[in-house]
Amino acid sequence: MKRFLIKRVLVGLIVIFLVSTAVFLVTRVVTDPELAFLPIDASPEQRIAVEQHLGLDQPLIAQYGDFLGDLLRLDLGDSYWQPGKPALDIVMDRLPSTLWLNTVAIVAAVLIAVPLGTIAALRPGSWLDRTTTTTSLLGLSAPQFWLGFILILIFGVNLGWFPTSGADQRLSIVLPAAALALPTAGKIAQMMRSTMIDELDRPYMLTAESKGLRRLYRIHHHALRNTLVPVLTQSSYEYARMLAGYTVVVETVFAWPGVGQLTVQALEQQDLMLLQAIVIVVATMVVVVNVVTDLLYEVIDPRIEAA
Repeated sequence: MKRFLIKRVLVGLIVIFLVSTAVFLVTRVVTDPELAFLPIDASPEQRIAVEQHLGLDQPLIAQYGDFLGDLLRLDLGDSYWQPGKPALDIVMDRLPSTLWLNTVAIVAAVLIAVPLGTIAALRPGSWLDRTTTTTSLLGLSAPQFWLGFILILIFGVNLGWFPTSGADQRLSIVLPAAALALPTAGKIAQMMRSTMIDELDRPYMLTAESKGLRRLYRIHHHALRNTLVPVLTQSSYEYARMLAGYTVVVETVFAWPGVGQLTVQALEQQDLMLLQAIVIVVATMVVVVNVVTDLLYEVIDPRIEAA
């Protein structure tokens, strides 16, 4: 286990290093950071002063060395948009809100999808199976911004049950989490249905039936356990996808103060330092999610050997 964990952490560090290098190249080569500081009619003297302030007058390899040194010290520079405030601190202030939203959404999606997918698999072709499949496909097909607005209109404006924006109240998370959870639940339910059908047709299930074990016992103690690994894989993928930008639309629609909304604000303000910090932090969190998922595989099924 320790060897496996060390290997996964090292691979994760390499991924973070490559992502950080790509971010550096984009912010230094593809784009022009000094444009965020300069007016359109800036003089050559102003441009030179900004280049010296940002260290852009140095060779690219020297800039890269300084960047890596700052990265090791967790110094990702100050925000252009909020002068004097470290970009990393701004991202870390918003990160807990995004993690909380994503966690609630993925837990809700699993709690919805696993029972629905299981029930649909037990009666393939029935009206219940067709209803579950149709509902999950509708959830997959609905655009997030449209789904968010529909939830706001029905449950926020017409019924007045939940707040429609911000995170000031305890129930503020319900609507944005639902907008994330419903499409995700559709994917997991479809995967759960097909996986459960395959498990029910396996020889070990026929053997358990021949031994006189009750159907509910066979499903709960045998088939369901073997479907947890695919469920975990899909859930982990969806959680990482949320972190990687899938929540941007939802956080914007519901004015949720997370990293997604911060990304939109950083783009509007052309704050390259803040965008750089966002990408590096998100990449790190995705690596952490993948490592935790690999460790959970062995907890769920000890037969899985860590490669």
